[in-house]
Amino acid sequence: MKKRIAALTVLLAFLCAAAFAIVRNGSKEDRSKESRAMGKQLKACRNKYKVFMGIPTTSVIFYGGFRGASNDFLFRQIDPYTEPDAQAVEEQEFFVSRPVKLDSCYMLEYWYWTATGEDMDGLYSAESYTPETSPLVINIPQEPGLYYFGYYDGLATAASGRLIEIKSKPSEDMKVAGLKEVLRCYRGTEWEDYIREELDKAKAEAKERKSARRSGKKGRK
Repeated sequence: MKKRIAALTVLLAFLCAAAFAIVRNGSKEDRSKESRAMGKQLKACRNKYKVFMGIPTTSVIFYGGFRGASNDFLFRQIDPYTEPDAQAVEEQEFFVSRPVKLDSCYMLEYWYWTATGEDMDGLYSAESYTPETSPLVINIPQEPGLYYFGYYDGLATAASGRLIEIKSKPSEDMKVAGLKEVLRCYRGTEWEDYIREELDKAKAEAKERKSARRSGKKGRK
């Protein structure tokens, strides 16, 4: 166990040049007082996908995720000209929003992340952010529909405080998985057909990228 902790410390030091890392060893039951205090707020703001306002022609659903065993997310609307809003999901790989207003702005205000894999068992991070410190501030587009904010390395992002993609799973290749989660949340609603169309497009694009990579490999031989 001591060797495992030492190895994790070296890894985090490599990922983050700061003198301390926000990722630490522990379990979900070992959350800080601040993290535990967020529990009630997360439950109060938990997204309910069967009770919402907004349709595909007038609003936006934003989605994306971080690799990890599970994530608790709390996003808050921070545009001063748009009414306040807070949305949360718990223990999910992907965040899927309720429909939001065009041209609004959402920041990741709270993020609880846990690691995956035997070598990282027990590693977690629980952080609250301001607009200045948040690794993820999303400017919602002026066009309605779906907005993908990407898929990132949970460990590296938590340690460095900035979004870091996974080389083996770049954001564009994880879009299909994200859309499948969006479909799961909105199945049976007026969004379903629109999401299915976007999912079909994403699958076709993923197939083209895969084919292009294969062609590239053959060309280098």
